[in-house]
Amino acid sequence: MNNRRLLVSLEQILVSLADLLVKLEQILVSLTELLVKGALLIECSSKLMNNKRLLVKLE
Repeated sequence: MNNRRLLVSLEQILVSLADLLVKLEQILVSLTELLVKGALLIECSSKLMNNKRLLVKLE
C-alpha cells in the first residue's frame, strides 16, 4: 500500500513538473518575442537617426 501512495505522489509531482515546464516554455517564447521586438525597435531607431542626419545635411 505504501508503494502505491508513493507512486501516486510521484505521478502528481511529475504532472506538476510538466505543467511548470509548459509555463516556462511560454515565458521563454514571450521573452524571445520581446527581444525580437526590441531588436526591431533599435533598428528602426538607427534608421531614423540616419534619416535625420541626411535631412540636416540637405538643409
